[in-house]
Amino acid sequence: MVPAPTTKFKADFPYALPYVVAPGKSVSFKLYYTPTSDQPDEGKLFIKLMDRGKLQPLEVLLKGN
Repeated sequence: MVPAPTTKFKADFPYALPYVVAPGKSVSFKLYYTPTSDQPDEGKLFIKLMDRGKLQPLEVLLKGN
């Protein structure tokens, strides 16, 4: 079973997506959590990384309560 998407987590990214970050550079963005109940929530943030031409996905688990 795949969990339903959540709108409780929001990324405020300053550029249009997809955005390519040059080697040696960085980009900052904010993540917001807006709970709708007293129950803890989880979400995932997926970032696609390229390493020597191979896609290396990065998955970041988000938890809020």
